[in-house]
Parts: sequence; C-alpha cells; structure tokens
Amino acid sequence: MELSEFIPEQPVFTISSTGKSYELRIPNLEDRMVMANMAGGQAEIQKVFSELKWDVISKIVYRLMIDKSDFIATAVEEIDDEGNKKKFTATGPQMLMRAIRSQEDGVKMLGALTAAITNGEPLIKEYVRAEVKKKALNQTGQNSSTSSPVSTDTPQHSSEPLPTAS
Repeated sequence: MELSEFIPEQPVFTISSTGKSYELRIPNLEDRMVMANMAGGQAEIQKVFSELKWDVISKIVYRLMIDKSDFIATAVEEIDDEGNKKKFTATGPQMLMRAIRSQEDGVKMLGALTAAITNGEPLIKEYVRAEVKKKALNQTGQNSSTSSPVSTDTPQHSSEPLPTAS
C-alpha cells in the first residue's frame, strides 16, 4: 500500500459492501470533547487507536460522517451464540461496523478518521505523516535519506542473518 492509502488527503473512505464513499467532517472543539468521553478520558484516546478499539472508533467515525443515511439505527432480531432469539436495536455505529467486512475497509475508514483529525491540526498532521512514513520504511527495510531523531524503542531481535559484502 502507498502512504496515501493509509492517510488520504481528504477524509473520505469507501465501504465495499455498500459500494459508496463516505466523507468525514473536520472535528470541532465539541467533537474533540465528545471523542475524549467516548474513549474514557483524554489520556485514553491514544489507546483507542493503538489498540484498535473498533467499537469506539466506529462511534467517532459515525459522529463525523456527513451522510449517515445508510447506517440508521435498526430493529434487529438475531439468534445469539447460545441459540436464544434476541430482539434489540442496532445503533448507527453498530450498523456501520456491520458494513465493514474486510480489513481493507477498516484500514480505509481509520485512515479517513486520521485525515479528518489531522487536517484540522497542521502540526499533528505533519507528525502523523512522518511517523507513518517512518514505519512504512522500516517495514520494507528501506532507510530514509533524511536524518531522524534517535529512537528510544526497544530493539527487536531478528532471525534473519546479517547481510554480508559480496
């Protein structure tokens, strides 16, 4: 995947099950307060993203969606894992999660959310893009030609042999 696929320029994502694209708005101060509450406090927001807490992520995405008409709360009758019939109302965010049927769709939704959040904060946007680029380069084994700060991450052992000069 290209860097632009992780964090698109515009906060838009497509869900393959609906075949439609959905645009997110830039969060305002009220949204940021609500997002912090959804996460369990300001300090917990980072955990939502690092631990991929999809139930919270879907609520945040749903809040920022410009068109929610495909994901209206719906009365649902299901048979649970114990074989019992259950009737309940699936919320808009739950309907959104049910529409996400592939990892690719989830990544695109998360990328659009990241774009929405960072587009309102230029310094955060630059930092996030640099981190994603650094991680993408590290995963491919390529090194950046620009200098970067010393990493404080714990070194990971590799089972691959060290390269030898030919």
